[in-house]
Amino acid sequence: MNARNVSIRLRLTIWYAAAMLVILGIAFVGIYLHMRSKLESMALGNLDDGYTTVEAVLKNSGGDIFDVYHLGHGSMFRVQQKGKILYVTNTWTDAGLEDAAEGAPPQTYHPWQAPGGRHFMVRVGMVPEFDFDLSYANDVTSTRESIRNLGAILLAAIPAAIILALAGGHFLAGRAL
Repeated sequence: MNARNVSIRLRLTIWYAAAMLVILGIAFVGIYLHMRSKLESMALGNLDDGYTTVEAVLKNSGGDIFDVYHLGHGSMFRVQQKGKILYVTNTWTDAGLEDAAEGAPPQTYHPWQAPGGRHFMVRVGMVPEFDFDLSYANDVTSTRESIRNLGAILLAAIPAAIILALAGGHFLAGRAL
């Protein structure tokens, strides 16, 4: 079909729809990247808060490993000294994190997928005053699912946006002409 044979209304509709698609695509990508960044930042913040709490208890207790018992069993962490486990929470073990910190260099963050499929972010560090290796983990499965769901919602909105843009462009082109 030759471009001259295409009606002005159809050409205007296509241009309007294309412009809307570009604008919406940029907006959707921006929303996705911003929300992903925020959710990941919140997850890392929670990880850092938990790690710092355990570290502070160890330092304030003068290295008394029994003071970490007071932190409860909701936290997932392990304290080692020269390769020997001094304390590990039941939640660490129950989550399948036994190998999560193995071989990780100190002062690092790294993702870990447990055998059950759950996703964790693990922070590995040291408490140098007592030569403790501290590993702390947070479950980030729900964060990852939220990010994935947001992406799916935004992708599902694209066909609806195209249809609305085509209908709106067709209507506006007809009104203008």
